Amino acid sequence: MSCRLYNNNGYGCGGCTHFVRSNSITLNGTVLEINIPQNTYSNKEKVCICLAQAIPEVTSTDTVAITIGSSTTQYPLRTKCGNNVHADQLRSRKVYHTYVATDIPQFTVAECELCCTGFNFPTIPAATPAT
Repeated sequence: MSCRLYNNNGYGCGGCTHFVRSNSITLNGTVLEINIPQNTYSNKEKVCICLAQAIPEVTSTDTVAITIGSSTTQYPLRTKCGNNVHADQLRSRKVYHTYVATDIPQFTVAECELCCTGFNFPTIPAATPAT
């Protein structure tokens, strides 16, 4: 069953306009960059990103960002609750159903689509009472 946003623009093969294949996947410092095809992406637009290349050697501290076409601007990939997606949560040859947010430029993905991470999330310490 196709998603409610399915639109194949008349293609008989069933190609969806929201489906994109990554152009490249590279590790740039501590950021895993997933480059997707040049296009204009609107707020709340669904973008199903297929990771078509092998993922380089990464650690759980590496975060993930999306780049578009030849631009070097990085748009962070975050979970719906606002956490950064870590590079060890992704697998190649898999499709991730993301949504674009344009007010705070980023892509979001449901946490249930991701693998577990080895990242040790910090805690917010309790406030100490003033004396």
